[in-house]
Amino acid sequence: MRIFLANPNLYSYGGHDFGYLDCLRQPLTSAGHEVRVLGCQRMNPDLGSREGVLPAFSVPLPQAALEVYGTELVQQKTYYTMVTELFRTVPDSAEARDVRDFALRRYADWYAAWVVDATMKDLDRIDAEYSLAASDLFLFDHLHQEHIAALAEWAAYRLRRMDRSRIPSFAIVLHPALPGNDQGPPVRQAYADAFALIGEAGLVDRFHVFADTDRLAADYSALAGIPVATLPIPHAAPHVAVAERPDGGRPTIAFVGVSHRGHGFDLLPHVVERFSGLVAAGGLRFEIQAQVGASPHPSVTEALAALRRMPVTLHEGQLSAEAFYGIIARADICLLPYMGAWFRSQSSGVFAEVLAFGKVPIVSAGTWMADIVQRHDVGVVFPPSSLEDFYAAIERALADLDALGRRCRDFAEDWRRINSPQNYLDVLGRRIGGTSLRDPAFAMGPP
Repeated sequence: MRIFLANPNLYSYGGHDFGYLDCLRQPLTSAGHEVRVLGCQRMNPDLGSREGVLPAFSVPLPQAALEVYGTELVQQKTYYTMVTELFRTVPDSAEARDVRDFALRRYADWYAAWVVDATMKDLDRIDAEYSLAASDLFLFDHLHQEHIAALAEWAAYRLRRMDRSRIPSFAIVLHPALPGNDQGPPVRQAYADAFALIGEAGLVDRFHVFADTDRLAADYSALAGIPVATLPIPHAAPHVAVAERPDGGRPTIAFVGVSHRGHGFDLLPHVVERFSGLVAAGGLRFEIQAQVGASPHPSVTEALAALRRMPVTLHEGQLSAEAFYGIIARADICLLPYMGAWFRSQSSGVFAEVLAFGKVPIVSAGTWMADIVQRHDVGVVFPPSSLEDFYAAIERALADLDALGRRCRDFAEDWRRINSPQNYLDVLGRRIGGTSLRDPAFAMGPP
């Protein structure tokens, strides 16, 4: 059968967007399926020439859209930021909240209409090239509410024009946590509206919705009114061999991933300064990736400037898979001081890969990551209330590094088996078609 691995956000090698889909392509192809990977139209040319990714979608997710389209979105970005910042300075009242919500809805409505219209046209172009049918499957990773609404409207429009035999199936994997309606544009209602459209059009049998944590699946299921199943995390299986620190080498503390405030990047100079004596004595080293986005918070910019002056091994910008995994492989301890309510239910690809490599994670309390660390005793959890708590967590990890390291290495084998591309395809296939997607006989049911 034909399987389209699709992600409108796939425009570069950064993050996990390419790794997610690339690790699924090989086992699906080996099973005899006809597989195509669809990404953003304005993607890095190397993704097309070297990786075979096809440029299909004109609009990625909001932050990626800012980076891909640049100044074409600056005016709208400025509008949203201006409204948000303005109402932080206004005394809180029902009237002020009403005005703020109206302004933010205006922005959200503009952006949603743009995404829906553009994505429906993208799907028409894909259909014109491939003559889509009910036997086709689209696996969409990392969609937000606007793209879900576009898929639903496009499928409903096709249903009004022709029979169901021309409507493919969609498997949608949701990653972002659901904020409250008081946090920016009314995201929860937008998701609810998108899912309601699927039901109203009678397309529930064509849309299969997943999340990658149990908490997230429960949140979306309650909102959508339809079952949302939990999938493993396929990119937890490293593409390179798991390496150990050479015997006798000094312990290494690492930080990898996107460098923004929500990931605690601005805390790193304070940590390096606190442990500078141990570094100077040859008892510790730091290795840090600094991948700063297009519009960094001032605290992130200041942190990067400070780290450049400090005794750390600093890797700036996006890294190749080998370089990214190399940092984790050389590390003993990996810092994940993530903050914000969204990490209560949202997964972390970096955390998944740290566990896959058998390294010791230090994570913030109250997060999905903390649940796993505490359940399996494979790391250190700290309350993200002060830097002193963070320092103390690092000190505990260093003091108990041998025992912690052994537990993490023992746990890594089970973690890699569960969170692997193979298990991902097994779970996904059984959920939507009764057998693994790695089975050559897998096929979508009749319309």
